[in-house]
Amino acid sequence: MDRRSEYAGFITPCAESTGMILEETLIFGSEEDADAFCAFAKEKGIAVKKSFRGVAITEDIVICSLDGFIDWYSEMIDANSEDTKTFSGGVISLLKRHVNLLERTRAKLDELLDGKEIGDVIYTIETVQKAILSLLTLPEKDAEALGDLPEMNDVWIPIEVMMKDNDLVVESPEGYRLSRKVDPGTLLYQNTLVSYEDVFMDAGESHGATFSANYSIDSECVVTAGPGIYLLDDQDRIFDLLDSLAVDEVSLDLFYENYTPKRQIVLSLLDLIGRKNVLSLTEISAGMAKYNSSPDTADPGFQIRLSPIMVKLIVTELIKAKILIGPEKKIRLGKGSPGR
Repeated sequence: MDRRSEYAGFITPCAESTGMILEETLIFGSEEDADAFCAFAKEKGIAVKKSFRGVAITEDIVICSLDGFIDWYSEMIDANSEDTKTFSGGVISLLKRHVNLLERTRAKLDELLDGKEIGDVIYTIETVQKAILSLLTLPEKDAEALGDLPEMNDVWIPIEVMMKDNDLVVESPEGYRLSRKVDPGTLLYQNTLVSYEDVFMDAGESHGATFSANYSIDSECVVTAGPGIYLLDDQDRIFDLLDSLAVDEVSLDLFYENYTPKRQIVLSLLDLIGRKNVLSLTEISAGMAKYNSSPDTADPGFQIRLSPIMVKLIVTELIKAKILIGPEKKIRLGKGSPGR
């Protein structure tokens, strides 16, 4: 028999799955944070690979006049009574904050445009910059309450957007000059969709709203770490590092969920081989099918129950990472194993 055929059942599945069972993937909010994690991993001898992937983003938006938004949202708030609870408390709270902001924005626009003629300076770039900077430096608890405060610089954000989107001003060295006269209430404003309820959408259309979707692609910085990540002497260091970096919560939660059980499995498999120095794949599979730890006063005991196929996949990955070495019948610890 051709030896390639003899070992095909062992080689092919493992080759297809290499890097899947023991790899961990983390998604970082910035390339700088990804690089910080990679630097730590390489210092500890952990193989890592950094890559980027595109993530599709869909944003449902609505465009309506300023007065249309105020009347529409106010109507929805008034219609949501004890008897007809169309919207949740969270949606109603959001609608109220929008109305509060837009009403204050309308009042500020009336003030800015009152008595102004085409060519007059309406406001300066510095005014907008200072207003936005004041918002960015607010304590978080105050920033969350913006829509409930009587007067804040937050009105400059929708004003700046509406002025430019409606081609109402022209930039000059002195500031933004009025390009045409208009009733502020008729200015079109874009907002994200607050609700998908039919009553909400129908009311929006009656107030002149139009609905659409914005599609875009953003990039994520992805780092994949090899099996060496389970062999750290002090795993708390990697947890502390990750807690200090911007990491996608879903990928971080999955990493934490995977880490301890996979670490126990890898260390137990290495312990099994280390006690005998050399074991065949069959012997390793038998040992990991009913592995029982010895409980002590510090840690409770645990059991491991792995199928022969899973052991085969794990061993293949550990060999690729040089944590194990040798052919199928004589597998032993490699240079990448702890203490080697």
